[in-house]
Order: sequence, then C-alpha cells, then structure tokens
Amino acid sequence: MTLQFQSPQPSPIALFPFLASMKAVELKVEMLGFHSEKRLRKCLSRIRGVKAVEIELFKKKVVVRGEAEQGRISKALRRSGFRSEPWCNKNEILLATYVGRCYTAF
Repeated sequence: MTLQFQSPQPSPIALFPFLASMKAVELKVEMLGFHSEKRLRKCLSRIRGVKAVEIELFKKKVVVRGEAEQGRISKALRRSGFRSEPWCNKNEILLATYVGRCYTAF
C-alpha cells in the first residue's frame, strides 16, 4: 500500500504550460508544517527571476522555476532560516523506505 499526499493546490505546470520550458531548481528544504510553507513561498517569490514555486510538504521538496540561479535561491533560504540542499533521487528512496517501515509496524 502506497500513501500518496495530494497537494491542495493544482500544479503550476498544469495551469501554465509555458513554465515547463523554464529552468527548474529542485531542493530539499527542512519544513516543520503548513506555516513554514507560507513563509517559504513568500521568501522565494521575492527573488528576482522566480516565476513559479512548487512545494511538496510531505516530501520536503521544493521546485523553483524561472531564471534564478541555485546559489541565489539557497542564500535567500539560508537568510530566512531554512536549511536546504540539492534534491537527489536518494531522498525519494529513503522517504519510501521510512514510510514503509512506519506503516508496516502497525
């Protein structure tokens, strides 16, 4: 049994197809809850060159689309109090393993 977390907002790619051709920066960001999502969205929207922000709270994954560089994005997150690192597929594998162990223990 796989647990899927559905985001309450539709993906910006579905609403605006031209965003798919823009540069995407994927990051793993430590977030504590829904209030962190609002703070994170506000922080990233202030960066020049950012067109769209996608946040997957359950995976702690943030995708920033636009012309902004990864260094500038990381610096803004660090100044706002968020810890971030580049996203890799290893994060998804570890998350799936952790969730699998938690739900098989019950």
